Amino acid sequence: MRTNLNADDDFKRIKLECELEILTLARNIDLFEKSNFSVAELLNRRNQLVEKLNELLSSAPQNLNEYKEPSQDEKLTFYRIYELIYNSHFTLIKKSAMMTAALDNEKWSRRVVGISEAAIKAIAKNDFKKPNGKLTRAHSISPSETYFQLFYGALLPFQPWWDWIWERDKTILMTLEELNSQRISHIYPLDPKLSYFVASESSGWSQSKSREGELIKKMCNEHSIFF
Repeated sequence: MRTNLNADDDFKRIKLECELEILTLARNIDLFEKSNFSVAELLNRRNQLVEKLNELLSSAPQNLNEYKEPSQDEKLTFYRIYELIYNSHFTLIKKSAMMTAALDNEKWSRRVVGISEAAIKAIAKNDFKKPNGKLTRAHSISPSETYFQLFYGALLPFQPWWDWIWERDKTILMTLEELNSQRISHIYPLDPKLSYFVASESSGWSQSKSREGELIKKMCNEHSIFF
């Protein structure tokens, strides 16, 4: 009988293999190392792997998809990173990009505190599965702008810095069309502690038909959302 630990290890191994192949393909495409394949074929293979990785993350062991807020030690580590970047010689744009990279892809990153009715309908129309390329987790203020403002002003003490980060990191799950047009449909609140739409370790967020799909079905019924 396989243990949960072995199952978790298998998942992590397969995930790493996918990520390494994606990186290799990306490098080959960037350097035009075509070998026996065209760039179009390499791009198609990379897209297939990205889709496979997203599916893998959606079916991950539950503990890997659970929302988890940072500990005090983790917050202080991020603050030390902020201090190092702040005191570096890099440009404001690069400092902002570095801080974005440091704080992204954590289980609490870009926590979803609400979902738009249009996003609910998009998921429902896709058989309650994640409609790839149609949704986004939108901040009220973009991370790059948030961090640009941080590095433009004086170095902040730890607590004001963390409060600034935490407040501005929350997101609304909406359609890309809503984000681009700024015509946003009704927002339904979500509690991030219930572990829906949790950030993945690579990119984007975890979403499955069996979990988030069931939530969307329930919301459609409760709020009479027709799709």
